[in-house]
Amino acid sequence: MRRKIVLCGAFVFVAIIAGAGIWIFTEVKSDIERLDQYGKEIQKKLGFQLGSPYILTRLGSTEYPTFEILSKTSPLQAVGVNQGDVLLNYGGTEFLKLLYEHQGLPVTFEVVSGGFEPEIERRERRKIILLVP
Repeated sequence: MRRKIVLCGAFVFVAIIAGAGIWIFTEVKSDIERLDQYGKEIQKKLGFQLGSPYILTRLGSTEYPTFEILSKTSPLQAVGVNQGDVLLNYGGTEFLKLLYEHQGLPVTFEVVSGGFEPEIERRERRKIILLVP
């Protein structure tokens, strides 16, 4: 009898863990899909896309988000972001989420000119303040 109780308890425990795992996976997948949609919307609205080339640093090369300006009327270009500029303060996904969540508000970030050389630490930093439309 005791063995049946232990087996039933183990079965219930495994079922709970499996259910929790499925729920977590579903929530994370939903968040990723939502963020992907937000990212597409905000990039279209602001007339840009983010790329992710490798940029030379003192420690080798590292992947950084870069701006591809798609519209001559892009609000990013109006505040000083140029084609190929490198985003310093945020990862690409984090930056898109920030823009989406701050529509109607100012957002501050730093960029440097694009290209592979010189090392990113030796490039002049530019502070950008964007009022997200």
